[in-house]
Amino acid sequence: MLPDVDSLALFLKAAELHSLTKAAEVSNLSLAAASRRISMLEDRFKTTLFERTSRGIELTPAGAALTEYAKRLLVQMNQMQSEMSAFESGNKGLLRVMASTSVIAQY
Repeated sequence: MLPDVDSLALFLKAAELHSLTKAAEVSNLSLAAASRRISMLEDRFKTTLFERTSRGIELTPAGAALTEYAKRLLVQMNQMQSEMSAFESGNKGLLRVMASTSVIAQY
């Protein structure tokens, strides 16, 4: 099973803030829920993503590699959402107009 987008966003926020506690607050999650999401990512990739220290967290080499992939994935997800929203609002799509030759020639 692939990791979910929310867990990857939380991972990036934690990497940016060097604190899982702060990332959980910003993401409106409890610390336990945020820790569980990171733990599930680590289980999924079978590696440690953060080194926990008394001053916060630091990325491991695996965590640094995942950061680059997660950033690209989230950018693409946002682009996809934007494009699909254009279809939903009717600003993008295919419009077929049918008319007889005489009507087309007149206008």
